Amino acid sequence: MDSTAQGGLSGASSGASIGAAAGPYGALIGGIVGGAVGLFGAANASNAQYRQMMEAIRRLKVQQEKTLGETQVAANASGVEGSSGSVQSYLATMSAEMRRQVDWMRQNGSAEMKSTMEAGTWGALSDWGAAISRFGQATNWGKE
Repeated sequence: MDSTAQGGLSGASSGASIGAAAGPYGALIGGIVGGAVGLFGAANASNAQYRQMMEAIRRLKVQQEKTLGETQVAANASGVEGSSGSVQSYLATMSAEMRRQVDWMRQNGSAEMKSTMEAGTWGALSDWGAAISRFGQATNWGKE
C-alpha cells in the first residue's frame, strides 16, 4: 500500500497501518519509523523557516540602507547641513527603529521555528507512544 494513499494520517499512523500487514512487530516498527519521519519533516520545515527569515532580513536591511542613504542625500540637497544635530538625530532615530524591525523579525522567526520543532517533537512522541500502545494491545502485553 502506498503511504500517500493514507488520506493525511500522521507519519506513525501511516507507518503503523502499512506495517500492520507484517503483524504487531511490523506495526510497531512502522509507527516508530513514521514518527521519526515526522520529526525529520519538522526539522526540515524549521530549516526552511530559518532560511526564509534570513532572506527577509537581508532584503529588509538592503531596503533600510537605501532609505537611510536617500534620506541623507535629500537632507544634503535641501541645503541643511548634513552634520547638523537635527539631521543626525533624525537619522539616528530612523536607524534605531530599523534595528528594532530587524530584531523583531529575528525574534518572531525564531519563535516560529521553535513552535515547528516543538510540534514535530510532540507529534513524534505521541506517535511513538501510540505505536507502543498498539503493539501492547496486539500482543496482550501485561495480560496473562
